[in-house]
Amino acid sequence: MKRWKLIAGVSLIFASGVLVGALTSAMYIKHKHPLFKRDPVVKTRYIMEKLSGKLDLTDPQKEKITGIVQGIETEARALYQRHRSEMKEVLEKGVAEMKTELNPEQVRELEKMREEYRKRKAKRQGK
Repeated sequence: MKRWKLIAGVSLIFASGVLVGALTSAMYIKHKHPLFKRDPVVKTRYIMEKLSGKLDLTDPQKEKITGIVQGIETEARALYQRHRSEMKEVLEKGVAEMKTELNPEQVRELEKMREEYRKRKAKRQGK
């Protein structure tokens, strides 16, 4: 019996260590990695450093490829914004459908939850 407790305890400690490591890595990548930054200049600079180092680009190539990378970033940002508004519409439609199935108290609670979410989101974005 004691042997199983020992194995279970060590396994639990190992699993919690893996979980903490994975979460910490994910947070670090999200907040520190240049590709996850909102500034397109930072993203472009990072991508160009990688491409220049791996492909040994000449100066004229760097200029042209920088323009291409900036164009990709611009198009990707526009695509994200377009689909983001579509996703908001789908969400609003779904919430409206939900409200038809809820009683007034539940609707108030749902709106309260949504308002709390909006405040958290605004706080994260620094608004």
